[in-house]
Amino acid sequence: MASPSAPRVVVIGWHGSAERHLRAIAKVWEALDVEVVPVVPDAWRGMSRRSGWKRLGEELAADLAARDAASPRPLVLHTFSNAGLWTMVAMLDACARLHPVLHARIAAVLVDSAPGFPERVSPRFTAKYAAMAMAPSVLAALGQRPAHRHPLLTPPLALALGLWHLVAPRQVRFMEESQARLLALLGERPLTVLYGDADELVPHRYVEAFIDRARRRGPVRVEFFPGSGHVRHLAGHRSRYVQAMRAVLADLARPSIEA
Repeated sequence: MASPSAPRVVVIGWHGSAERHLRAIAKVWEALDVEVVPVVPDAWRGMSRRSGWKRLGEELAADLAARDAASPRPLVLHTFSNAGLWTMVAMLDACARLHPVLHARIAAVLVDSAPGFPERVSPRFTAKYAAMAMAPSVLAALGQRPAHRHPLLTPPLALALGLWHLVAPRQVRFMEESQARLLALLGERPLTVLYGDADELVPHRYVEAFIDRARRRGPVRVEFFPGSGHVRHLAGHRSRYVQAMRAVLADLARPSIEA
């Protein structure tokens, strides 16, 4: 059990993840003496309703605010892929609006395998990459082996998501604005970005463009994993990944040590 003064780490998974998928990263954090709150994002709900992301963010913020009221701790956010990033941004926005004390607790953010999109997104882009992101969970629901591409499923899924882009301008605008909104909500808090160049779902050029923008805002720690695929960096580069996690905690502890 984490000590009463240890940070609370919110681990926000990727679309199609389950709590069992988040156990590996949660166990590493717990071994570093922190409290872990796993969150499985609901991208379908966020995308399918006009205020979907807003509602999801408010619900998550309310849960964390209740935890904070019972046991105040510094808050670290560790998010995976685009769905995790959008969930985090929605939660941060809800904290800033509804729970300013909780928002003030946010001490650091880690972003793994995101953002994988430009600041202006076309229907063609959504059709291609959203279909890749959604395909594994759809295939799993159909009893098939999860994959980002499928010869029969991908064409109709891409068509449906391209049409969704045209009829859901509010959700698309949230997606497009999420990078700038994240940086505004973080202020000068430390940001760690972890990514690889073998990620077919999140092209690394988009991550690097985000890093450039983030560096104009404040401190950014970057961990690049050559040959590493989507949300696979911990599995393939465990030592370096865990060291990046330790570095975040060391940064949080440093002011109290110097004092």
